Amino acid sequence: MNLVVVVVAALVFVFVFETAATATATATTSWAQPRAEHRNAYATMMYMGTPRDYEFYVATRVLLRSLSRLHVDADLVVIASLDVPPRWIHALEKEDGAKVVRVENLKNPYKEQDNFDWRFMLSMNKIYAWSLVDYDRVVMLDSDNLFLLNTDELFQCGHFCAVFINPCIFHTGLFVLQPSMEVFKDMVKELERGRDNPDGADQGFIGSYFPDLLDQPMFHRPPNATTTTQLNGTYRLPLGYQMDASYYYLKLRWSVPCGPNSVITFPGAPWLKPWYGAEMVGVVVQAVMYIGLVVTTRLARPNMSKLCYRRAEKSTTFVQTFLKIVATWSIVAAYIVPFFIVPRTVHPLIGWSLYLLGSFALSSIPINAFLLPILPVLAPWIGITGVLFVMAFPWYPDGIVRAISVFGYAFLCAPLLWVSLVKVITCLRVSLERDSFFPKLAQVRGSSRHRRHKWIGPIGHRLITVDVNGSGKFRSVQAAVDAIEDNNRFNVTILISAGFYIEKVVVPATKPYITFQGGGRDVTTIEWHDRASDPGPNGQQLRTYRTASVSVFANYFSARNISFKNTAPAPMPGMQGGQAVALRISGDKAYFGGCGFYGAQDTLCDDAGRHYFKDCYIEGSIDFIFGNARSMFKDCELHSIASRFGSIAAQYRNSEEEKTGLAFVNCRVTGSGPVYVGRAMGQHSRIVYSFTYFDNIVAPGAWDDGDRIRNQFNSHKNKTVLIGVYKSRGPGLGALRGLSWAPELNFETAHPFLVKSFVNGRHWISPSDA
Repeated sequence: MNLVVVVVAALVFVFVFETAATATATATTSWAQPRAEHRNAYATMMYMGTPRDYEFYVATRVLLRSLSRLHVDADLVVIASLDVPPRWIHALEKEDGAKVVRVENLKNPYKEQDNFDWRFMLSMNKIYAWSLVDYDRVVMLDSDNLFLLNTDELFQCGHFCAVFINPCIFHTGLFVLQPSMEVFKDMVKELERGRDNPDGADQGFIGSYFPDLLDQPMFHRPPNATTTTQLNGTYRLPLGYQMDASYYYLKLRWSVPCGPNSVITFPGAPWLKPWYGAEMVGVVVQAVMYIGLVVTTRLARPNMSKLCYRRAEKSTTFVQTFLKIVATWSIVAAYIVPFFIVPRTVHPLIGWSLYLLGSFALSSIPINAFLLPILPVLAPWIGITGVLFVMAFPWYPDGIVRAISVFGYAFLCAPLLWVSLVKVITCLRVSLERDSFFPKLAQVRGSSRHRRHKWIGPIGHRLITVDVNGSGKFRSVQAAVDAIEDNNRFNVTILISAGFYIEKVVVPATKPYITFQGGGRDVTTIEWHDRASDPGPNGQQLRTYRTASVSVFANYFSARNISFKNTAPAPMPGMQGGQAVALRISGDKAYFGGCGFYGAQDTLCDDAGRHYFKDCYIEGSIDFIFGNARSMFKDCELHSIASRFGSIAAQYRNSEEEKTGLAFVNCRVTGSGPVYVGRAMGQHSRIVYSFTYFDNIVAPGAWDDGDRIRNQFNSHKNKTVLIGVYKSRGPGLGALRGLSWAPELNFETAHPFLVKSFVNGRHWISPSDA
């Protein structure tokens, strides 16, 4: 039942909070005491300058409402200092029915004591309770009390009564007194004289003024007494008039078995304060909203940057500048907005936790929408968290040391914040130039004619299962391919269970719309071991193209989460016939996502057509990506296993009329070396690395066949070969700089190789796959 009362009090606060927000009138400052309407009064005090003035105000109103709800036969009095805001005074008087007495703050002479707590600087204003001489008895209260039962019987107590919270000290959070100007003046005089005060606050002063209370009898309501019956002398009050929540809640449920159970006080149990609990619903709602926002933005990351497309022919520079401003203000707002929507009376630990969660959630929007790095954007978040820990360190000797510590922490963090800011600006500029963000911004002006193109796809779906252990419909991948009819019109997914499929697979041109779906590139592998020097069925050497473990000639082929491997041993440099292809792709509009390609020389034969590789791992030693297709490799790792020297890409474009080339975007070049990053095998070869990381394995000169390339540059007015890097990074980048025949590209030159329109991807690659 008592828990219900607390909940009711919490709901009362919600109403109080709403009505207080609408109060606009002001109250006139007055030194005169309001006219008494009852013989007795419940009084509390209120002053400014505490760490949490607004909570002090809310707690006072909750206290008054709990008394009003019990229909006490007494006035409600608030002793308020002159600096309490007039709108608060108006709310206390007009909405809570309190009588407000405005007073000057009494000076505290104990502020030089070693154990003085500055939070209680103005707590001596409690002495003003003895000046309320219009009343016979006054029950003086701290604001953190909550009444469960009517306690008007306290007005029958003597001229001073209080509860002992331990065997030696009585509590001044609730006591009964008989007002007396003589006693009030004497207390003020003792205060000015500096009477002994063990704690420098009202508790110690009043305790020293009534030192013999421990020896006095316990107060019990006189039998058959009327409301006008009043005892004389001093008395101890039963514990039930001052139930500290931290003492009695968990075990006794606020129920003292040997006396009344009337008043709960909350100084030692901040988590249980009703004005904290009153807004916990709002806290939970905000927390759920923030967590949902983080999850949503993370799940939507692949598509968020594609939600907006450029519908009109506007200046790309203008749009990019506008988006930079939007991104910047989004980050700033992420740290400002949560601060103003955290409930003002929530406990500091909950409040700051909610703020940090909110700023993290809102920061996730620009992080995922603008594809920004997480740590630089969250650098202020980390800094704020650190400041809170520095400020909360409990062993500072004084406030000056604390302030110096915070300043020192801020000084040390400033360079990190500046580096993070530069990093965010740089990454934002890079993101806006890449196809991964607002891809229409990266299209050429003439691309608007393609806006009405629809996705080209099959008319239905079909699933075929393959398991090398016999659990599927087929044991081999080739058997599954053979089961598909020619001129297939269905989107056929061949679900390949984990395992090693040691076979040679061919997907003929008559079977489009086939997908190889593996269980993960680390667990699902199709492998064979042919080399170019091996004899074929006719006794002749296979040559390079026919060594492929998997050959695809069909259009609209895709593979996901599967590996293609040629297990032939790696040839020594200069060795003839050592080419061993893992995959040959000759069909048009092929997509590879999360795939692995393993081999040595000529691992991936990128033969012909338009291809898109995303999140793939490609391993080899010499020309391990070669051919004359038009392909884009995005977020891929190109791993060299070269022992003496090697090369990554070899491109065979021989005519200006051909649209072929190799575009590497946001890739990583790793492994052993030295390696050349590319070889121009045709008169008009095109190989471009953009936003790519190069490990320290790049051979001097970077590009193989450099003499022929240099001669072409020198002997032709127009450059026929396009090779180079754009905004790349890594320790190997030094070998790619300062080359006259392969300069670092500018945005205009690199731009066509940055976007999926390079392979006409808007027509056949879904946004989530890009």
